[in-house]
Amino acid sequence: MIAITVLLIVVEHYRRMAIERAPIVEVVRWDEDYDFLGWIPTNNVRLDIREGVLVIKVSGFDPYFHSPPLINISAEACIMRIRIASVNCSWIKIYWIRADDLNWDESKAYLFPVITADGAFRTYTFDDLCKHPQWRGIIVQFRLDPEPADVGPAVWYIDYIAFYKRVLNP
Repeated sequence: MIAITVLLIVVEHYRRMAIERAPIVEVVRWDEDYDFLGWIPTNNVRLDIREGVLVIKVSGFDPYFHSPPLINISAEACIMRIRIASVNCSWIKIYWIRADDLNWDESKAYLFPVITADGAFRTYTFDDLCKHPQWRGIIVQFRLDPEPADVGPAVWYIDYIAFYKRVLNP
């Protein structure tokens, strides 16, 4: 019995390694002027689009903005890549709602690792959502929050945002 248990643990370990090393494919991407038209400046931000870049200016406490509604992406697309230049803001927090749970709350939120806030464009890939227990089903909308809530004055320049999924058998 112990041998079977050990074998199952080893098999699961290698299965997880295969998933983590599998190639990724793009599912959805926002990177052109017209792609950013549906974005919503929800709370204490001003949005502008300049030469294909979404410009987010923080104008008060607890700033955030929403993606277009009804994006309907599978939770398999759990890797977010963003090309961003940030001024005076080193944290990105994402919230999301699912088709089966349309309430915005902290259980469906994730604070990404620190980003550099020197105004230079950098590309960040975050695969942390793959492990979040609430990133499941169909994601219908997400929002991005410059953090902390009292971050102002700050500016984000987003060249693109994309979500990817891992493909075991491309």
